[in-house]
Amino acid sequence: MVAFVLGGVFVLLQYLGSLSLVRVDWGRIASRFENLLYTTDALGNRRAPTVASLWRWMLDFLTADFQPRASFIAGLALGLRIG
Repeated sequence: MVAFVLGGVFVLLQYLGSLSLVRVDWGRIASRFENLLYTTDALGNRRAPTVASLWRWMLDFLTADFQPRASFIAGLALGLRIG
């Protein structure tokens, strides 16, 4: 589902760019992607993300501040259920 949405966004941007409605700076998008997801090893070489590294990044992102988020969701569900 996520791949379908991302593909759709890409096609939409390409279409709107061909109509000159938007101007997409693909170089800047690529640079931001590399700064966010590429890693640098001890020798200073930049390495592209692997599926495992993307999975670890997503897990770290989703579990950051997990306890307050889980407490909020539990309280919200309980409140909706009881109230």
